[in-house]
Amino acid sequence: MVLTVNVPQQIDAKFLVVRAGVQYWEDTLVNGEEEGDIDGKLIPCRVGEYWWPVIDVDSGVITNWTPGVTAKVCYKICEDGYYSVMNSLGKAIFGVGQCYVPNVLDTSGKGYGKHIIMSIDETGKIAEWNGALLQEFIESNVDNLISKEIQ
Repeated sequence: MVLTVNVPQQIDAKFLVVRAGVQYWEDTLVNGEEEGDIDGKLIPCRVGEYWWPVIDVDSGVITNWTPGVTAKVCYKICEDGYYSVMNSLGKAIFGVGQCYVPNVLDTSGKGYGKHIIMSIDETGKIAEWNGALLQEFIESNVDNLISKEIQ
């Protein structure tokens, strides 16, 4: 007989990897420009049609950010986002996709689950970062899990 048991565990969450399908690149201001990043060529962490930052969950620093660049990010994502939590060894311990934007990625509180909204300084630090919101996101998406491997 095979039984499924859900037992709460502590996990070593170190990074949040975001792969967000951006609908409107121009809604983000880069380096204080008055006009938005029209075609998304100025924003660090862009890979194809996705914005793909890797965030240190403790510090709120985007580890693959280009030093010296600042941004006021406002990306409409809707349900074209994929979010993975990695441990300190870079191993995925939680992942979910095609769901609402996690509150942890909306420091304004005005994204309503459809927008990533945040200000990022020249070191890649996200202003008003609250990594504790990651717990809420994981708990609310356990049923939508796409990968789970806890050591």
